[in-house]
Amino acid sequence: RRLGVLGERQGLKRPLEDLGNRVTTCQAVSMSRRFGWVIALGREDSSCVLGAMALGLEKRLAHYTEGNLCVNLYTDNLEAGRLSEASVPRLPEGKYVGVVTAPLQRTDFEPDTVVIYGNGAQVMRLGQAYLWKRGGTLKSEFRGRIDCADIAIAPFITGEPQMVVPWSARYELPEKSSRFLSKALRSCRPPSERLHPLATLL
Repeated sequence: RRLGVLGERQGLKRPLEDLGNRVTTCQAVSMSRRFGWVIALGREDSSCVLGAMALGLEKRLAHYTEGNLCVNLYTDNLEAGRLSEASVPRLPEGKYVGVVTAPLQRTDFEPDTVVIYGNGAQVMRLGQAYLWKRGGTLKSEFRGRIDCADIAIAPFITGEPQMVVPWSARYELPEKSSRFLSKALRSCRPPSERLHPLATLL
């Protein structure tokens, strides 16, 4: 489905056309969270090639897969960078045209992933509620970057929730408290099957 058609029907904002700027995927999530906007992010709207590759909107070149975009920034050497890039959850290249982010109260579609922000104590209770009947553990991965893949893509692929620590790009939009920002967030899919039992157990 073309994002333009979707935007006309639902009144979404396109960053390049409506805001005059390209943004990252994590910024689109933050704008939906902080401002209540519904954002349609296509390749032409994205300023982050790493997020675009994770979403399958951009071709993964050898320069990327070899770890060159990671080394000396997030890893000490090229091999560590290669392993970091290989660990990123990703969607098939060319299968999707973009991503739509929105606060739940403004969605008139079934979201593939729901993100729940909270402080440490709140997220702990969410995790405990999720594990109440099933037991075991709740998955959490940290790579210090490209958290949009952990927030949106990993739950979509696996169908399982996970706890995610937002990375530094979240600071590019003002937040009320950096202490709050440093806490974990949690995402789950599909919401119709997960959120109601979770709320009941809380």
